[in-house]
Amino acid sequence: MKKFAALALLFLSAMSLAQSDTNRLAGLKRNDGFMPYYWDAKKGMLLFELTPQRMHEEFIYFTGLSSGIGSIQMFADRSSTGRSQLCRLLRSGPKVLVIAENMAFRAEQGSAELKHSVERSFPTSVIAALPIEAEQNEALIVNANPLVLRDVTGLMDQLRRPSRSINGMIRPAEGGGSSWRLDEQRSAIDMDHTRGFPLNTEIENTLTFVSDSGSRTANTPEAGVLTVHEHISLLPLPQPGYQPRAADERVGFFGEQFLDFSQSYKDPLDKHYIARWRLEKKDPTAAVSEPVKPITFYLDRAIPEPIRSAARRGALWWNQAFEQAGFRNALAIEDLPEGADPLDMRYPTIQWTNRDGRGWSVGMEQDDPRTGEILHAVVQLDSHRVRTVNNYWNVLTPSARADDSAMDLFAEMDGADPQLTEDEVMLRRSPGTGAQLCCQHVQSRVGDGLFCAACLHPQRRNG
Repeated sequence: MKKFAALALLFLSAMSLAQSDTNRLAGLKRNDGFMPYYWDAKKGMLLFELTPQRMHEEFIYFTGLSSGIGSIQMFADRSSTGRSQLCRLLRSGPKVLVIAENMAFRAEQGSAELKHSVERSFPTSVIAALPIEAEQNEALIVNANPLVLRDVTGLMDQLRRPSRSINGMIRPAEGGGSSWRLDEQRSAIDMDHTRGFPLNTEIENTLTFVSDSGSRTANTPEAGVLTVHEHISLLPLPQPGYQPRAADERVGFFGEQFLDFSQSYKDPLDKHYIARWRLEKKDPTAAVSEPVKPITFYLDRAIPEPIRSAARRGALWWNQAFEQAGFRNALAIEDLPEGADPLDMRYPTIQWTNRDGRGWSVGMEQDDPRTGEILHAVVQLDSHRVRTVNNYWNVLTPSARADDSAMDLFAEMDGADPQLTEDEVMLRRSPGTGAQLCCQHVQSRVGDGLFCAACLHPQRRNG
């Protein structure tokens, strides 16, 4: 009798658990996409649906600042990007761990045993533990808040230790302090900017940082209270076929650097895959061919005229270089769709960036951390740049009413470059072109789909 009662109790408990799992999603809308999700408004909780396939596949994790601080005292502008990470999921009892792989130490051509040895020799990072809320049809329903409702860009570190670029060097800035902290009660998931698509899930949060010091150095309307939006992109690994390219020390490219323990003892361990776009010919046998997929950048609708037209025309000049390298119409420039987010990985964007003072134009890429393949990029055009160039022009150009040609030591050189019209000279002075956005003005192997302009091959340097 006691045995029967125990079995009955176990059966009722199982039924109750199953009913609880079913009720957990009752009334909640499923949002399809790479990482399907539900929004529980009553609890303020974002729920991920993790299928067995998703649990067993690695994915890429991008972060960025969807809104900025607009201060030249720190590097925290709108659409500034964070690190690209390779992640995997692991169930551990009542929770699912989100693990960031350590891509700084590898054995690229090593045996399975050597790869395992290297993996176990260096740490990974568990960036979040997601409580399991329910199990349905072999899928796990987990609370995603621990992953997405946190400071994913490391803004806290900048608030505590702000810095700025001075003469090309990063220097500590005044006005920092160690009292900034995240206020969870004034932070939430921004569902208006959280969306799902077949090849990416875009998530945004609203974070509020507070400081007892009451600092106003962060451009806040109320001293000591700073609220920003941070962004997360989740996407699958790119399709196979991309060939990583080792860096050449003579050319200044960014990318993925790591130690490769499968290298011969005669060779250095240091390895560097450059960051570059996947650019392939439709007709590999043709001297000049259209690309299978052009590199497409989207112009921020906030860029005013005539700068907007100059940015479009200047960027498209790169097609001349690509044609010399065998690619016709390799680059396309389109308008950013209304309502689209520059951090949405589907839209590499040339963005208009506003700050409280004259700053820098800079480009940032987000790539596959395994290979360096660029998957998304943002170019930030400083809105003060043209004003600065205009001021230079007014100071250096002789007045129309004064005849001071005798003082012009370089008058004989006016118009010495027959390849450029006056219109082209002005275009080169405007943001969005290679001259303004290029970081090191180095020569690149455009035939391999590489180029130096920040708007096309983004690089983190002051412009």
